[in-house]
Amino acid sequence: MDSTNNLIYIETYGCTANTNNAEIMKGILESRGFLVVDTERFADIIIMNTCIVKEPTIKKIEERINHFLEKGKKLIITGCMPEVMEKKLNKLAPRASLIGINHIK
Repeated sequence: MDSTNNLIYIETYGCTANTNNAEIMKGILESRGFLVVDTERFADIIIMNTCIVKEPTIKKIEERINHFLEKGKKLIITGCMPEVMEKKLNKLAPRASLIGINHIK
């Protein structure tokens, strides 16, 4: 993948740990030449950093996954959702990459 042609948007849900993980991901990506943008509009790749503590948050994340898929965005789902709901995510977004909480680096 040519990092100069891929703009990345990170959308984070949940706790302080998720916010911290998003900052770590951003730093890693930028150190490798990717540009992390502040809006989904210009992004080629969406990273959804998820949390599933509350049911309304799960529903919001599922809605956002569908939104990004309808827009034709490449999708990476990180956080606790891929670890706990892998089968559901594979059905909802079969082409998305799933990354658990211990694999963000």
